[in-house]
Formats: sequence, C-alpha cells, structure tokens
Amino acid sequence: MTPEEYRKELLETVHAVAAADGDFIPSAFITVATRTLADAGELADFERCHYRGTGARRRALWMDGYEFDDTDGSARLLVADWRGEEAAETMTQTDAAAVLGRVRAFVEDAQTGNLHPQLEDSTEAYALAKELYDHGWPRASSPTSTGPTCASSRGTRLRSSMTTTEAGFSRGTFVHS
Repeated sequence: MTPEEYRKELLETVHAVAAADGDFIPSAFITVATRTLADAGELADFERCHYRGTGARRRALWMDGYEFDDTDGSARLLVADWRGEEAAETMTQTDAAAVLGRVRAFVEDAQTGNLHPQLEDSTEAYALAKELYDHGWPRASSPTSTGPTCASSRGTRLRSSMTTTEAGFSRGTFVHS
C-alpha cells in the first residue's frame, strides 16, 4: 500500500467511525489511532481525556488520553493533531515538538498541583491531573517512559521516546512509523 492509499483509507475510516458513532471527526480520529496503537501492542487500557486549555505561564495544555503501567511506573500520554486535509502535509520536528510541548506543559502543571484545582472535578482531565499530582506519574524511579504519542492526521504517526527524571520529562526523540 502506498502512503497515499494509506492516507485515503485512514481518512475514510475516520469519517466512517465518526458517522457510525455520531461523533466529531477529531474524536473519531483518536478512536482510530488508539485502536491502531492497541493492535500494535502499544496500548492496553487507554483512557480518553480530551482537554485543551491554558496553564501556568499562559502555556497551552493539550491532552487526549492516557494509560498508566504499574509494572514499570510509566505513563503513556496521547495527543492528537487532527488536520484532516485531503493532501498529505509533512509534520516537521518543530510541529511535533510544539504539540508534544503542550502535553509536557499539562504534565508539569499537574505534577506541581497547579492544574487540578482549576478543573471541574467531574472531568477526565481533573482525574488525570489529580492522579499525576497525587501519585507522581510517571514515577521518578522509572528509568523510561514511552512518553507522549502524537497521532497525526498528516499520514505519519510519531512516537516520542521520553525519559523521566526527578523533575519530569526530559527531551525526547521522534520515530516515524
């Protein structure tokens, strides 16, 4: 299958899932992306958590879902950058860093305890922010975390391999797949 054929099939699948579920297209994209990641063995107990907001120092905060792994103390965080254009775009390292920076800002604000008090306590974002604050996910003792995964509608899935430190996430590298 060529990249163009894959992209066409992906867009058709996203639109079909949106129609079948009566959902918004960006949300259907997350459904399709997480199914793909689960089929590849990257996710097992994914929890949806859509959030877009502004945090400390007026930083943009984004989150679309997460999964915690008690065996190694890691957290898998997902954010989707849905564009849905017919023509494929290149997602540059700069684009990916900006999107993943919004996830990093969410985690940093949550871990410092600045985020959850600002959120409605019945939301998934509150539950995630509170968990990150109360239990220190990702665990500082964990040697690595699979870090944020950026699912991109541009035809490329990027995975960021992040390491954890006492202070949280350090810089990651991106792998195209």
